[in-house]
Amino acid sequence: MPLVIYSALRLGLFAALTLLMHFWAGMEWWFAALISVFAAWGLSYTMLDGPRDAAARYLADRAEERKGRQGMSVGQIEDAAVEDAAVDDAAVKEAAQDAAPEHVERDEP
Repeated sequence: MPLVIYSALRLGLFAALTLLMHFWAGMEWWFAALISVFAAWGLSYTMLDGPRDAAARYLADRAEERKGRQGMSVGQIEDAAVEDAAVDDAAVKEAAQDAAPEHVERDEP
């Protein structure tokens, strides 16, 4: 969502500058749009640093998440989680059996 917000702000800035240059300064549409591209780029770099940083963090988090999955699909990730839980349960049961005494002597009357 931060990427959409940043893109919308940049597009709005470009549109506002284009309209301002066309109607207020009397430039042709194509020339106003050309000048607005560069002006909007510079202004968005200086004025929209908060949304730009949020969008960059969002993209970095998504890239890190993809790297952590190592190319696995969602179903494969869920299967791996179930298998890991089964292995952990088996290890806990084995550790409990190893800790329990094998032979308990009882005093029978």
